[in-house]
Amino acid sequence: MIIATLSVCDRYLEMLLNIPDLTWTPGEPFKTTQFFSKRKQSPFNNYRPTQSNYTPPETFNWLEARRQCFQVQDNQNCGASQAFAAAGAFSNNKCIHAVESTFTQYSQQYLISCGEGCEETSGAEYQEKFLQKTGIPYCVSYKGRKEQCPTTCDNGNNMIMFKTHKYLSVCQNEESIKTALVMGVIHTTFDVYSDFMYYTGGIYKQTSGSLLGSIGVTLVGYGEENGIKYWIAGNTWGASWGENGYFRIARGTNECNIEQECFLQHVYL
Repeated sequence: MIIATLSVCDRYLEMLLNIPDLTWTPGEPFKTTQFFSKRKQSPFNNYRPTQSNYTPPETFNWLEARRQCFQVQDNQNCGASQAFAAAGAFSNNKCIHAVESTFTQYSQQYLISCGEGCEETSGAEYQEKFLQKTGIPYCVSYKGRKEQCPTTCDNGNNMIMFKTHKYLSVCQNEESIKTALVMGVIHTTFDVYSDFMYYTGGIYKQTSGSLLGSIGVTLVGYGEENGIKYWIAGNTWGASWGENGYFRIARGTNECNIEQECFLQHVYL
């Protein structure tokens, strides 16, 4: 007689599938060897946005408004998610505000090689400060590992550096984030728990499992489904993960601290 046994992953997936009223769909776990960093309080003095009487729309989605300004990224097994999120938001916002007529992916590799490498420890604002003070080129392609900080483009040409004018801390409350999102893509940090590795779609709410660490992601929109409010967030685990590379997460409750520390870049026009 053959006795079938379930692996730890299979048992955990079965447990998730049996949770009543789950707002997201579990599936085969995402497998990675990348480093998950420990969330760190910003060492810098944050810029604060001015108060606004603007009322943001009930729903908003940059993927619908400016689809040509987005490309799903994959950081592979290099855990430089904050570099990817910062460079990704910068690339999105330059295109969104018609600074450039077509989408240009600015170099995550430069932030990795000239910064903390694949094991980031300083958090989101470190990357935003780097973009403001040092800048970023677009001519250094992703290598999937830390290399020596480049001084020229991949083709040997001189690098042109592009900077943000400033960045704003916009996580005062749900309304401040919504207001900021209408102005551009936001760079934020998200705490990853074990169950999130099984996410395949739906509106994520953490239900079980241990804290693995944190990753940098981008906020690109918000909405509501069946009475549940959500943010739309961009991950860097490839287009086959989640909802075509993106995920939705409960909004207004600081789910997994996604509303704790986030930044809106002001790009040069």
